[in-house]
Amino acid sequence: TYLPGFRAENDLALPPEAFGGATPLASIWIGNRTTAATHYDMSNNIACCLVGRRRFTLFPPDQVANLYPGPLEPTPGGQVVSMVDLRAPDLDRYPRFAAALETAQVFDLEPGDVLVYPALWWHNVEALDAFNVLVNYWWNAAPRFLDTPMTTLLHGLLSLRDRPLTEKQA
Repeated sequence: TYLPGFRAENDLALPPEAFGGATPLASIWIGNRTTAATHYDMSNNIACCLVGRRRFTLFPPDQVANLYPGPLEPTPGGQVVSMVDLRAPDLDRYPRFAAALETAQVFDLEPGDVLVYPALWWHNVEALDAFNVLVNYWWNAAPRFLDTPMTTLLHGLLSLRDRPLTEKQA
């Protein structure tokens, strides 16, 4: 929409079966020294660093309890994030985060570098330079009519919220 012709000139030269029959969504991120708080995406990701440097810190999905996800309301990015500040973790308040750090994998990307990681991997993304450009290609082979597990969880919580106490306890 905003950069006509960009996709045609910069698409992935991979066969459709590489994406399980899905068509990847391409997104471009242009900005300064920003940090995307630790979060997960429902899609597989190919992150291509074009300008500037990016640091990705990845945590496997089994670390969710150690990452203290919240708030349950959508954040400005629309996704649940870890409540722990990766740059200055408060281990008194979030003690299990130390276990998550033991599993963390850090990748520093420079222009021309590509990082591929699967859906549901938690990741923190720091743009390290004054000007940065990153292109993502996201895909998920699940049928488009399926909603996210987070939305399902929120619906479950809302359906229980106003029930009588005895029903909540049951």
